[in-house]
Amino acid sequence: MLMLSVPGFALVLLVPTIVHGLAKLEPPNGKLIFGPWFDSSTGPVSSGETAAGWNRKIGYNSGVFQAYQHMPLRTPFNGPPDYDTSNHNADGTLNINIFNDGTDAAIFFTIYPDNSTGILDSDITALANQCAEIIAVTGRKMYLRFAPEMNGGWMGYSGNPAAFISLWRKVYTAINAVAPSIAMVWSPNPDVQSGLYPYAPYWPGPEYVDWVGLSIYWKGLQDNYPISYISNTLCPSDFTAQVMDAQGPQGGKISFYQTYAVAFDKPFVISEGGGAFQTHNSRNGVTSLTDPGPGRVATVMGYWYSNIFNPAFMARYPRFKMILAFEIWKRENEDVYTSDRDFRITADEPTIAAFRAELQKLDAAGTMLWASPAKPSPSPSPPATTTTRSSTTSKAPAVNTVTSAVVSPQQPSQNPAKDANHTSSSRSISPFSPVLMLSVLMTVMFFF
Repeated sequence: MLMLSVPGFALVLLVPTIVHGLAKLEPPNGKLIFGPWFDSSTGPVSSGETAAGWNRKIGYNSGVFQAYQHMPLRTPFNGPPDYDTSNHNADGTLNINIFNDGTDAAIFFTIYPDNSTGILDSDITALANQCAEIIAVTGRKMYLRFAPEMNGGWMGYSGNPAAFISLWRKVYTAINAVAPSIAMVWSPNPDVQSGLYPYAPYWPGPEYVDWVGLSIYWKGLQDNYPISYISNTLCPSDFTAQVMDAQGPQGGKISFYQTYAVAFDKPFVISEGGGAFQTHNSRNGVTSLTDPGPGRVATVMGYWYSNIFNPAFMARYPRFKMILAFEIWKRENEDVYTSDRDFRITADEPTIAAFRAELQKLDAAGTMLWASPAKPSPSPSPPATTTTRSSTTSKAPAVNTVTSAVVSPQQPSQNPAKDANHTSSSRSISPFSPVLMLSVLMTVMFFF
């Protein structure tokens, strides 16, 4: 409030308060979106899961489901590493039939480009068209996690930050041209104390990012690696905070949460994560049973007690708005060892029961945002098809037919223009115009 002294009068000028709105597809403060990356493949151990089946196991309608796709598209193969004939169409596009839960749960769509220099404009345009049609056909919201863990050397698009940023910006522009309601998620791998996986070189800029996130897993302490990574041990209660906020030796020296979520006012997501229960390990072709240590329930649940089931953590990190459980068995290499890891909450009934009991507490507190049953409605018209496929910034690229069935259609937003303006780069809302305020002040002073 500003007070001006005028003879005989006390003139009070109200100065507007800056109110921060929500980012694209960001839930209200104090709310959390939760869901799985379930194994819909034909692979070993954890395969054959469905969205509806996973919901039945946890007792709630998940708010989001994760799925992936390669770029350029690959012909599905019923073998390692992806076993993806059951969850992809013959042309390599995602088979949306895997989302058979009958709800309006969001899709967290992860895209793995082969590299950062050989992706064609036509590949980008095809992805943008596909995403636009998926949300039009299903009525679901979509988060697009493009080229995750780009700062890790195991990704083909790593190692060339300039090329990555150029590719990212092309994709962001193309997506927003045809589907501005989609939120793009920038999600690197967590850095470590040595600074091996830096974030800054791969940062595309706040105007090209809607959400920020990390992949966070409990596999063991970094101390005594690799032995610690092939053993079952309890996860520290502050483990997730150490990793994302540089709160201890298990994370890097730079806080990802403060540097990107807080500084740029972006919602934060744990894009994939879980606690690894290690069942077998091998070296030089010799396989051994892994000591269960504290047991499956304690090992898996320890991870979740370091984040969503930790009240102090939830209170400390209000920008944390979503987490996706990695519900997959996986064989991974650690130096000279190979370890079989089961990250699933739903691997056995005791673990499911322990997780469900804690989830019920969050639900009772009003924290969780669950999906609602889908309301069938006429399918909306697809986007216009009047432009060439060669441009990644075309306002209305041609739309290719998604060769999969309609899944519980629901009417999408009727105001794409409003969605297009609802970006994180324009989130400060002022109820008063400074020019108007100055005019009013000058008018009042003139009459006095």
